[in-house]
Order: sequence, then C-alpha cells, then structure tokens
Amino acid sequence: MPDKLTAFLKARKGPPPDREQLGEWLEAIEKLYDQIKAWLREAKAEGLVDYTKGDTAITESTLGTYDAPVLQLFFGERMVSLRPVGRFVVAAKGRIDMVLGPNKAMIVRNSDGTWKIIPVGSTSERFLPLTKDTFSEAIEALLS
Repeated sequence: MPDKLTAFLKARKGPPPDREQLGEWLEAIEKLYDQIKAWLREAKAEGLVDYTKGDTAITESTLGTYDAPVLQLFFGERMVSLRPVGRFVVAAKGRIDMVLGPNKAMIVRNSDGTWKIIPVGSTSERFLPLTKDTFSEAIEALLS
C-alpha cells in the first residue's frame, strides 16, 4: 500500500502531457524564429546584429514541463531576448515576449496561426500584424 504522500500525489496527478499540441507549438516558435532571422539577414551580413539560441523551461498544465527555444538578438552590447511565455494564454494560441531590460513587446499567435504584436510601451491592447516593419519598429523602440 502506498504511503499517504504518494497516494495524495497520485490523486492530484493530471492527464499526461499533450505531445501533439506541444510539437505543434514548438514548431510554430521555430518557424517564427526562422522568419525573424530572415528579416535580420541584411543587418547580420553587415555585422549589425548577431543571434544565438538557448532554451527555457516552461510548465503548463496541458503540456507538462518542456524546454522552449529562446532567441537572443545581440545589437552590440545590448541583447533583445525573444522568450516564449506559453502555448495556453488568454485569447491566443501562444505568446512570446520580446524583452530588453524592463521593456517588452508581446507577440501572440492567433487561432489561425498568424502572429501579431503589441508594440513596446503601448497603452492599448491593440495588436498589429507581425511583419518585418512592425518587428523593426519594436526593435527600434526597445533599443531607444
């Protein structure tokens, strides 16, 4: 017979992680990062930006604990980090924060798979389509 703590933990254990949704979410993040790197191709060729990838642990009730990719963009001595927040967020199919110090822009994924951005310092919840131009404006705002 299991001890009291083991029985308690078994009773609280939720369903197994949804590996299909996790795979789809991680693939969406990688595709977004590939698009961002394509937008930065010219600046990278001129030595104006460099980037590396890392990862961060995220825990979500439906997906369990998983490692999500983080994209770090280096503009000289300054680093803008694109850090996933989670797949299950209010009114979206995922969120990634673009952060430099205390400032951030939020990138969210719509139910149709498209990405939108709330600009840095925006006082409204107005999302704009994520394009090369809106991404560039967010980087400029973070670096200013």
